[in-house]
Amino acid sequence: MRSAVLCLCLLAAPSLARGQVDSALARSYFKEAAVLCERDGGKLWGVSLCGPMVFADAATKTIATSQPAPDAPRPKFLGYLNAPVTWGGTRWSAYVWALVQGRDEQERGVLLIHELFHRIQSELKLMAGTGETDHLDTLDGRYWIQLEWRALSRALTSSGAARAAALSSAL
Repeated sequence: MRSAVLCLCLLAAPSLARGQVDSALARSYFKEAAVLCERDGGKLWGVSLCGPMVFADAATKTIATSQPAPDAPRPKFLGYLNAPVTWGGTRWSAYVWALVQGRDEQERGVLLIHELFHRIQSELKLMAGTGETDHLDTLDGRYWIQLEWRALSRALTSSGAARAAALSSAL
């Protein structure tokens, strides 16, 4: 019986080590994210995407943070899903380590920025169910959004002055 338990422990050890958050690699990913959001400089959404980030592995309970971790209990679901979390009174972008590591730089950049956007999404009042988008449930709201989509479609398929006019219509 002891040898069976020992074998199971030895088989599980390599998978736990793979799940551990690598602090040095995490720091390089935090730098990549900083470069991407600084490049945007708040132009796309009118606010910076830069903000606190945390990589976590649920199995090993290891984390890496882009700034000092708050002196508050860790959110319970760290390491289980990519999502914004409030930790120590601050909104953080949380990532599952296994979903970040191993991606190529471009895929990783898309994931990092995507989750950084979700951190500020409520600030931009772009959350469903908050009452901020109720106008889209009206006949006029649906009419206007469809006009915007048509203008954006024209902008994507045209160039020059036609593209500028379509973009202007969409805005």
